This record gives sequence, structure tokens and C-alpha cells, in this order.
Amino acid sequence: MKQSGDKELEKLRQRLEFLEKVNQQYISTLDTLNSLGDIHGNVRQKRSPQHIFSSTRQYICRLTNFDVTAFLMVNEDNNSFEIKDCLPQNSQHSLQSLIDSLIESGEFGWALNQSRICQPQLKLDGKTVLLHVLSSRTRIRGMFIGVLADTESVPSVMTLGLISAILYNSAYALESATLYKMVMKDNQDLELMVVDRTKALNTAQIELKKSNEELEGRVKERTAELLSANKKLLAEVERRKEIENSLRESENNLIAARQLAESANHAKSEFLSKMSHELRTPLNAILGFSQVMELSDELMQSENGYYVNEIRTAGEHLLVLINEVLDLAKIEAGKIDINSENINLADVLRECYALIKPLAKKKGVKLKELPDHLDNLCLYADRTLVKQVFINLLSNAVKYNTEGGMVDLKVDFTDEMAEIRVIDSGIGIKEDMQQYMFQPFNRLGVESSKVEGTGMGLVITKNLLLLMGGQIDFKSKFGHGTEFCIRLPPGFESFSPTKNKVSNAPDRILAIKGFSVLYIENDAPNIRLMESILSKWPQITLTSALSAESGIELAREMIPDVIIMDINLSEMNGYEAVKLLKTEKQTASIPVIALSANAMQKSVKQGMESGFERYLTKPLKVVEFLKLLGSLTGQVLLQ
Repeated sequence: MKQSGDKELEKLRQRLEFLEKVNQQYISTLDTLNSLGDIHGNVRQKRSPQHIFSSTRQYICRLTNFDVTAFLMVNEDNNSFEIKDCLPQNSQHSLQSLIDSLIESGEFGWALNQSRICQPQLKLDGKTVLLHVLSSRTRIRGMFIGVLADTESVPSVMTLGLISAILYNSAYALESATLYKMVMKDNQDLELMVVDRTKALNTAQIELKKSNEELEGRVKERTAELLSANKKLLAEVERRKEIENSLRESENNLIAARQLAESANHAKSEFLSKMSHELRTPLNAILGFSQVMELSDELMQSENGYYVNEIRTAGEHLLVLINEVLDLAKIEAGKIDINSENINLADVLRECYALIKPLAKKKGVKLKELPDHLDNLCLYADRTLVKQVFINLLSNAVKYNTEGGMVDLKVDFTDEMAEIRVIDSGIGIKEDMQQYMFQPFNRLGVESSKVEGTGMGLVITKNLLLLMGGQIDFKSKFGHGTEFCIRLPPGFESFSPTKNKVSNAPDRILAIKGFSVLYIENDAPNIRLMESILSKWPQITLTSALSAESGIELAREMIPDVIIMDINLSEMNGYEAVKLLKTEKQTASIPVIALSANAMQKSVKQGMESGFERYLTKPLKVVEFLKLLGSLTGQVLLQ
């Protein structure tokens, strides 16, 4: 029985504690609401602004914990804001520095135009600052500044609304106090006038009564306005809640739409990758066998040489069309897929010069000849995108040049980077406009000129270079021309261009000592193509394997000088096979070349990371392949 009674007493004690907490909350809420009436009481008691500041601080600090509070008043003489009340007083200097910074940044003026508590970006010693204008219906009286304590977070919307209501009361209290002071001054003047003008006593009393009535009317009017403001504040709180719910719903819808778009982009990427592989595989045979036929001097010198050349030209044109149809440069929602390869710099620049020369001739601008040392220099980049970069820069150099002007091009190569500079003697760019050089749709002050443009060329150029691992910068002097400098990675090796050749046939076949090649490929036409290519050199021993597993066994037995491997093999793929070869001691040092129709940038990157020496894409470029094969074996196959 005693234990049962103790449990009942414990329950009663807990119930009393709960009721006490609820009672304290009710008292706090009633105390806050009563504060509005207390401020009006201050007016009726004829208290000074300092007393109003003190009372207002007391009410606000009941709602939120502030480290620093201050009230600023407008100086009517110079329209400046002065600190009239500050606690703690030793923080006045740091607070004045904060006010100066807020005025300079514009956040102080912004807060003056708001009818709510504002939170500027600037802080005081890392603490959050709150601002609220002290204004009546007709004029701005001052500003309240509060610095939250370290442990205090930004108050809730309801608390901010109560603080705002209290400060509105304070503003009207200050207004009323000012009016009361004016009335008191009028009373003093009337008393002095009584001494000198006893006859005007009745008139002065009537005027005083009238002034008092007007004052009471104003107080009633301000009170009504305050009640209306409170209603509007509550309505605004409800409206913001509705907006927050709407934004939350919109965010969920946006996430769902983004996931759907990502799924669609992934499906699109997989489709284009598969189509690229399926189309490049038969095209590899077309271009590959045409290049094999070009290795025969007897065939190329006959009438059939013309047909071979036409087959290869048509095949290369078909490859360009495939790239355009598949649009490999834009497969993932605006992302550009880079197809980097060894490209001869001289070939690309000659093509660009051929396109720009008509424009330069029409403009009366001289294009200086390309440097002689370019023939053996290569870049490792996307040929189409590099060509677009040079066309953009050269066309700008011509368009924004003067008649009789000049465009020059200089090239410097190092092991780490190739540097190409495009220099013109044109109108140059004004110094104040150079900061907008790579800003979209900015014509840099030449919008009214006759030169057509959109302001996007340089932006696109910069983005393309960044995607290819390159850079761009410039220097310009208004009236004296502009120089653009681009930097791109150099190619793996240099090879001679096809300059001054009538056909695309390779150079003369040379005799070699011989070496062994293992070709792992499951497509019979591709195997026959490789046999045809290497049949020109009887000294080369070619062994084929139809799967990665059998190829690895052959590699362990014969230890070939070079391994050529496709990626899409049955069971074990090329990525897995090359990793296995690189982990075994007897095959780790054998160079492995990837030869695949997977031309997507992610496939090339995965191949290089897996351990391939080089990654070649189909259709195979025979001359480049033979030069690579020779460099890996230390021999020269073609001259």
C-alpha cells in the first residue's frame, strides 16, 4: 500500500511540474502582449526617449538573448544617425565601426526601406546582427541594432514578429514623446505670454486645449495604425508559410524531374555509344583495306589507284557524317565528349588558313605565312574542336583588324605544353573592357560597329580548351592590336604531314629485322585486315587469338614483342585482360595496344587507366598505326 501511495504522489508531482511549465509559458506570452500597452503607458506618463529605450530593451530581451543592443536616432541638422543608447557601453566604438561598414555596403539603407527585422551579411565579431527601422507613418526616427549572443540562433518568425511589433510601438512612442515635448514647449510659451499678455489668456487656453485634443487624436490614430500593422504582420506570416510549403513541393518535383532527365541522358549515352561501335566496326574494314591497297606502289600508279583514293575519301567522309549524326561532342545534357588523338598541327592550321583567307582578302588584311618548323609538330587533342578554336581566333583577328593590317601566328613546343600565339595589329580592346573578355554575349564595346558577332566565340573557345586540358590568356592595347596565347598538350610523337602529296598513299615500305605480334580479336574481317596490313613485312610474325583467355595463354608461351587487343571480347573483356597481363611478371613489360570501335572519351580514359600503352579507335589509321608499331619495337616500317 505504501509503494502504491508513493507512485501516486510521484505522478501528482510530475503533473504539478508540467502545469507549472505551462503556466510559465502563459505568463511569458501575456507579459509580451502586455508590453505593447506598457509602451503606450510610457507616453501617457510623459517619459523621455531614454526611458522608452530602456523599457523597449527590457521587453525585447525577454524574447531573445542579445549581447549588444543599441538605439540610433536621426540628427535633424545633418540627417545622420547617432547612437543615443547602447548596452554594454564599452561596445559603442565597435558598434560604430559596424554601422559605418553597413552604410558603406548599402545594407543600412536597405534596412531603412524594410518594414521588418533584417539580417545583414556583415557580422560583429562573428555574431549575427539584426536591424529594424524605428519609423512612424510619416517619418523615420531611428534604427534598432541587436547583436545576438553566441549561443542564440536567429529567432523564429513569430518571435521576430513580436519584436517588430514592440519596435513599432517604440517608434510611435518616440513620435508621441516628440509631439508631447512640442506641446510642453507651447505651454511654456503660453505661460510667458500670460505674464506679458494677460488679455490673451482665454485665447491661449483655447489653443492649448485644441492642441491637446489633436494630440489625443493622433495617439488614437497611431494606435489604430498599430493594430492594423499587427494584423498585416500575422497575415504575412501565414503567407510565408504557404510560400515555404509551395517551395518545398516545387523542390521535390524538381528532384524527380532531374532524376528522370539523368536517366534519359544515361539511356541516350548508352545508345549513342553502342551505335558508334556498331557503325565504326564495318567502316574500319572499308578504310582499313583501302589503306592497305595504298601500300602497293604498283596499284596506286595504275588506273585503280584513283578508285582506291576515291574509296578512302568517301569512307573518311562517311566517318565525318557518322560523327556529326551521333554528335559525340554533346551527349550528356550539354557536356562535351572529347575524342583526343594525335593531330598534325600544320595540317590543322593550313585548313584554317584556307577558310580564313577569303575573309582576310575581303577585309584587306595580310595573313603571314605559317612557320616552317610546324611540319613535325603534333597535338594530342580533338581535331574538330582544335580547328574550331583556331577558326574563332583567326576570324576575330581578321574581323576586328584594320585595312592593311596583319595577322601572325607563332608556335613554341616543350615536353609539357604546346604554345600557339595568334597576333593581330587591329583595333585592340579598351582596358576597362578587358575584364569582360570571356563574358557571354559581351561585344566589348563594339556593338555599334559594322562587324557582326554574338559575343560567344571567345567563351566557347575558352571552354573547349579547358575540356581538352588547355588554357588561354591574352594581352591587348587599345589601338595597337591583341595577342591570344593558347596552350595544349603535345602529341605522343611527331609524324610528317601529307603536305605537297598528290594522293594519300603512305611513304615507301622499308626492310626491317622483324618482330612478333599477338592480335586478340574475335571479328574475322578485322583479323584479315591486320594480316593484310602486316603482310608487307614477311619478317613480322602475326599470331591471332579469338578470345582474351586464349590470348593470355599465348602471351605467356610466346612472349610477343607487341600485343594488339580489342575491348569487346566474349567472357573476359579487354580491360580485364590487360590488367591481368600487367600483373604477371613474364608479360608485364609487353606493350599492349587497344584497337576498338569504342570511341567515347570515357572508354579511352578507362583503357589508359587499365594499362594499355595506347588506345587506337576504329576505323584504323594505318600509317599512324604502323609508325606507332615501329616506335614500340624500335624499328622504322615506313619512310
